Amino acid sequence: GARQGWPELDEQPRLTTAALPGVTLTEAKAQMEALLEKLGLKDGYHFVYGLDMTLERIQSLGRNYNEVLSFRTAEWDFSLAAENDQGFYVYYEFQCDGIDVKPMDSYPFSASAYFTRDGMHSFNLTNLAVIGDVYDTPAALVSPETILTNFEKDNPDREKIGFVSPTPLQMKLIYTLQRAPRKKDGLVLAPAWYVTYEFVVVDEVTDEGWVWYSALDGAKLMDCYQW
Repeated sequence: GARQGWPELDEQPRLTTAALPGVTLTEAKAQMEALLEKLGLKDGYHFVYGLDMTLERIQSLGRNYNEVLSFRTAEWDFSLAAENDQGFYVYYEFQCDGIDVKPMDSYPFSASAYFTRDGMHSFNLTNLAVIGDVYDTPAALVSPETILTNFEKDNPDREKIGFVSPTPLQMKLIYTLQRAPRKKDGLVLAPAWYVTYEFVVVDEVTDEGWVWYSALDGAKLMDCYQW
């Protein structure tokens, strides 16, 4: 989708209208949520954003797609898009106990679909695990202050590979897939602190990185330079 890794856009597309010929955003959301309920996935999924795909936007994003990605796939003729192809792209993400769920090396648990006046034309589900029973409940989680201290301790490792002056920007508690304490139990959803940070690449040019720390013991789980 245009909001999910579309190549080299100058700016992120935003919703400009909630009604197109024969379909509205409200109707698209209702159809999506009815489908999730039918699949037994309604609980936990919440609406994140919708995008109106007008003829102008279809053709504009299509030109961008062909210019940037045509080297690895056949070009599509987006000029053939008609009024009936206009619709709404809706995107949902999954939460557990109100906390986002995201694997460390992949996209969040999500569901997305495209609806026109003729109904649903595409559906995509990224759900890498079946949520089961509570495995264990910790007495307390590692505090954000402790994570920041650990972040500072890990900065020398970042500096060695050219990440100069790493500085935390944001921290968020997220459930992520981790190995259960008993290996035979497989994977569990465990709380982790997801930290985004800024660093200097060269001179005053900066870039952003990310790192995961366990919210159970504060251990570093994965840094972007290790990915």
